[in-house]
Amino acid sequence: MRHKYKILTALLLVAGGSAYLWGGQDSESNRSASSQVTSNESGQLSGAGTGDASQRPNESARHREATRGHGDSGSTVLTFKQATDCLAYHEAVSEVRSMLEDERLEDLSDETLETLRAMDTASSRNVSLVERLEAFCKGSDKSQLARVFSNAVFDAALKGDPDAQACTLLMGPSSWQGSGPIPAGAAEIGRYSQHAPEFTQKALQRADPRVAVRALHSYVQSPTGHASWTDGLPKPDPALTWRGARLASLRALPVQRAVIELQLSAFGTTGILSPSDIQSADRWAQGTFEREFRGEDAINVDSPVPCYSSQDLAP
Repeated sequence: MRHKYKILTALLLVAGGSAYLWGGQDSESNRSASSQVTSNESGQLSGAGTGDASQRPNESARHREATRGHGDSGSTVLTFKQATDCLAYHEAVSEVRSMLEDERLEDLSDETLETLRAMDTASSRNVSLVERLEAFCKGSDKSQLARVFSNAVFDAALKGDPDAQACTLLMGPSSWQGSGPIPAGAAEIGRYSQHAPEFTQKALQRADPRVAVRALHSYVQSPTGHASWTDGLPKPDPALTWRGARLASLRALPVQRAVIELQLSAFGTTGILSPSDIQSADRWAQGTFEREFRGEDAINVDSPVPCYSSQDLAP
């Protein structure tokens, strides 16, 4: 009963405070967030929505600071991160709708404690996202946001922004819309294939943990047996991949660390790197960890944090 109460309270709170979940979104009375993020390309940076921003100036300032890029790419970085935030918002709205319509809420007596806890966690996260992002994202169009994100993140990546380069690699050539990716066209695949090796090299030189784990996977993944456009992409630098993945392992959540270590062991058996190369990379990783990351909280290396304005918005 306690879990049922928590779930229903959270969902009904949002349903009562956000009637548009059922009745649709009033684009006339709310400025579209997709228009806001598009306008950022012409220098009109917006905060957390009209009206609400004046009530919460600290949050608005935090949002602008978190999404500010470097040099000429600054407004473009702001654009793609705000677009990603709003795409996450639309996904959360959809999940809240689904949970409100879930027939299991009528009688949770047959559900396991594990299932109830999972429902609790999911509902709490989705409710929090909707409440946090509603003022900025309400009334926006998912398809337009996906296009804005795809173009802005690639533009910022070409300008050298580290987050944009990592996000491009983590998301792949297709933009995404709410609950999943939109199939990439020939143009998107072409530009990704052309620039992904360069983005990967630069990210590995920075020892980006998420890109390093992705690069490691490319060396140890099992063949699918099906031809893919990715077959023609060059493998990332093996030494940089090893040292980046080892550092990522030291920083990762325990369950992720175990998987990375297994993959490193498999990579080591390929003979691509010599024992001395591996020892050198391990020393570098351990030294970097001790100097720069010792004492910090473990990170989720599977979460596309660089794509969002704040790490707590990332799944």
